[in-house]
Amino acid sequence: MIEGRWLVLFETIQVYFTGQRFVNSHLVNDRSYNFTAVNANSMKPFLPILLLCCTLQLQAQRVISGFVKNAANAQPIPAATISIPGLRINTVTDQQGRFELKVDAAKEVDSVLITHISFEPLKVHVNAITRDPIFLSPLTIQLQNVEIKAVAPVDIVRRAITNFSQNYYTKPHVTRGFYRYAARKSNDYIHLSEAVFDVYQEGANYNRARFKLQKARMETDNSPFKGTSYILFGLKPENVYEYDVVKNVDNSDFLTNKGLKQHQFKLNGTRMYNGEEVYDISFDQRDDIKQALYKGHMYIHVDNYAITFCEYSLSPKGLKYWMVKSLSQRALMKMLNVYETILQDTISIAYQNLNGRYFLNKVQERANWRIHSPRVHFDVNALSKIDYLVTSIDTLATATFPSNETMGDNRYIEFKSSATVDDFWKEYNLIPADYDVDSVAASIKAHRESANYKKLLSNRIPKWPKDPAIRIDSVLQFYYQKKQFNGVALVYKNGEVIYSKGLGYADIEKKIPNSLHTQFRIGSLAKPFTAILCMQLVQDGIWQTSDSIGKFLPWFAHGNITISQLLSHQSGIPNLTNDMEKLSKYMGKSYSTKEMVTQFCSDELQFHPGQSFQYSNSNYIVLAAALEAVTGKSLQTLLSEKVFQPLQMTHSFWGPATPSDTLMAKGYEGFQPELRYPIGNLTGAAAITSNAKDLLNWYKGLRDFKILNTDRTGEMYTPRSFYEDWDANYGFGWMIDKTMFYVSKKHEIRYHPGTDGGFYSMFVQEPTKDINIILLSNNGDFPRFDMTSLLLDILN
Repeated sequence: MIEGRWLVLFETIQVYFTGQRFVNSHLVNDRSYNFTAVNANSMKPFLPILLLCCTLQLQAQRVISGFVKNAANAQPIPAATISIPGLRINTVTDQQGRFELKVDAAKEVDSVLITHISFEPLKVHVNAITRDPIFLSPLTIQLQNVEIKAVAPVDIVRRAITNFSQNYYTKPHVTRGFYRYAARKSNDYIHLSEAVFDVYQEGANYNRARFKLQKARMETDNSPFKGTSYILFGLKPENVYEYDVVKNVDNSDFLTNKGLKQHQFKLNGTRMYNGEEVYDISFDQRDDIKQALYKGHMYIHVDNYAITFCEYSLSPKGLKYWMVKSLSQRALMKMLNVYETILQDTISIAYQNLNGRYFLNKVQERANWRIHSPRVHFDVNALSKIDYLVTSIDTLATATFPSNETMGDNRYIEFKSSATVDDFWKEYNLIPADYDVDSVAASIKAHRESANYKKLLSNRIPKWPKDPAIRIDSVLQFYYQKKQFNGVALVYKNGEVIYSKGLGYADIEKKIPNSLHTQFRIGSLAKPFTAILCMQLVQDGIWQTSDSIGKFLPWFAHGNITISQLLSHQSGIPNLTNDMEKLSKYMGKSYSTKEMVTQFCSDELQFHPGQSFQYSNSNYIVLAAALEAVTGKSLQTLLSEKVFQPLQMTHSFWGPATPSDTLMAKGYEGFQPELRYPIGNLTGAAAITSNAKDLLNWYKGLRDFKILNTDRTGEMYTPRSFYEDWDANYGFGWMIDKTMFYVSKKHEIRYHPGTDGGFYSMFVQEPTKDINIILLSNNGDFPRFDMTSLLLDILN
């Protein structure tokens, strides 16, 4: 794993701050990205297994495209490798199983080979690739028991290491690669970089490698770090090299002689992988080792002992011992008062067999780490993902690159970025990601620029007419003109609506404008609704917030967790929306509430319940299951009977919209239609649709204690834990601001944002002045906190 995932720039010092990476037991400092080839300590985050691109610069091109599905259940297959035998050109399928491969029109292409770790390889004639899906059959031979005569699993690994030089190509050659590096805070992307590059290699390692950048782009937003200029995400050529575990074995934390002794290896049998029979060997650090080492598995060919696949992550046994190993890094971090904690880091490396020799094929890394600064007052859980794909291999290119065309191994690739323009990658093979990459890049840029907008408006507002409605309209029109807000705004104070307006389109294609009646999905703003239902059961004497959830869900894996801990995000249950493997599953299929809990919300706890805070959508899905179990009614029915009907929220509902919901806005991300998914899977945590007028009725109903009495309402708003990401206390389903908004110094501000695909929302209460601010967007994220802060300042 590579520790460094962000770069700290301090005066003339350049340090990749989170900055080291354990590349096979060696700490590599000053690396701008923490991800190594087969290094548990060096990892960089990446999304699901599915983003990646191919990269061939061509003149006349032929495009081969299609999509791949599972023959057993017709589900899409992400991360399948698509290659052209003989040409050494590759790409991979995205999360929907789609692929696109561009080939020089002068090249003769007869067929493509499709491979995947869990399916039988399939060779398909190009003329047979149509609009119909290509079906792969699941492997029928997996984990066969095998007798190894007096040979221990570790000896198989040693044999693989001994055979490196004869199994892997070591003659001079050039590979072309592509990587995409994305990082986000919660659901908001804060970094995106992509690069196409050539690597000249010779010999058994990268000592004589040369890196030639073809093209790169980057968008990054440091606002989560309070605008500090010394944190930046990035990669160096040396980081790219380190992914290749085979050619970095001397630096490995588990493949050196020392590493082999510090880990236990287990032979699980044999299986088929890419049409070859391989040993399936798992490993974990020994129980008596008091340091952060690794857990994972690898496939080794049963005949030639080539390592064909390896996946590893920090072992739970040693995770508590993890620390930034470099003394200089720790000293600099202490000086800047910035610190890092690894929460999760997993990397996988796959190799491909070309004419009897193995080459690096693709690398995937995903990580979750905490970056925080007590001095600057930020505390960010950053989720990163990196996809790296070798898209072509040229064994005829035996000459190294001229020195004036290469980059230094220790220089940041992102610093060579070009300005993003339309069709930035038009000359290269590129597979579609599971999200609109261009829209994400535009969104990050907009966020970065929006900080300047707030300062600009703060100076302008005092010069405008004092009428609050005029000032509010001017602020909203400003952000609308800057294409940073598209939706509906409603502002209420002291018993009257002082501003309400729709801006932009509810449906761009049909030119239907947004209005107060337009319905929006409200994302996590659904959590306060779930909290209200829970408090109504307390009010009715059916349960207490101190009750263990196992009392109502006896089948739940963590029955000792209390209702209070679930409501206040102190349960320790991992957030299912941060797990890319889970995400790929529940985004493609509908599940019952119980299935969501058992399959996606029952993992090992991140901490002992009640001892910490970690925002997790999983908590509220578990609460939804408990509500349904106790009442015998669906959450849809409970919301309708207990909230929507009593408060006359006639345009609010749970679940997906139907054709009869003619007022429903269409969700966009960067003006492109959002990806659809079964929204009911996130019941309790999201899955509610409403409009501005209904949400105002909700505010009034809470204010006037129409659905909860005074005691239960006060209990709901009482701070229980601290949400460091947003500088807010968290009650039961509500945030209580501390420093995000200036007016919080004198007045209590209760709020909750929401995110669901292309829909973003902000709901704010200032009870002492009877203020309610409602902002609803259907075109992706908008500067919710900046806009809210400006509106609160105007109203106060």
